[in-house]
Amino acid sequence: MSISGDDIRAAQMLTGATFAVFLMVNVVPGLRPYAVRIRLAIVAAYFVATAGFMIYLLIR
Repeated sequence: MSISGDDIRAAQMLTGATFAVFLMVNVVPGLRPYAVRIRLAIVAAYFVATAGFMIYLLIR
């Protein structure tokens, strides 16, 4: 099984976008009171997306 460059770029985009949103939660004033809940949701969504991506790579 080989992983293409497109697969690597997709994983990098997923990680980068998640990290950017994770950091922006604290910057937006209206979201600060809910920052912990939002971050937990982001982390959960990241783990689900990562698991799905890994399953996709293993199946194809």
